[in-house]
Order: sequence, then C-alpha cells, then structure tokens
Amino acid sequence: MATVILDTRYSEAKRLLEQLKKVQYAKIIDTNTYNEKTRRAIDELENGEGGKAHSAANLFNSI
Repeated sequence: MATVILDTRYSEAKRLLEQLKKVQYAKIIDTNTYNEKTRRAIDELENGEGGKAHSAANLFNSI
C-alpha cells in the first residue's frame, strides 16, 4: 500500500485527484474535514449567530 499526498491548491493536483476517484482500487481519504466543534462554529456563523468585535482588543476582552 502506498500513500499519496496531493496539494489540491494546484489545478494539476485537482485533475489527478479526479482521475484517482475513477479508479476502483484507489481509496480517497479527505483530511480537510472539520471536527464537530469547528463544524458547529461554522454553522453558527453561517446562520448569523455569534458575536462581532470591533477590534482585536475588544475581541480578546470578551473572551
């Protein structure tokens, strides 16, 4: 078994990844997934929830 790491910021790597997805004996493991806590935080912000800070100092004082 071999491990291949692709930097998908590049179009050539994206094309290679798409080709590998079509191969039955290649297994794609996406490591760019978020953990549950991060996913909830993203969902919260996308739903307009969460607070806003007017400056970095204001943000750190609210923590």
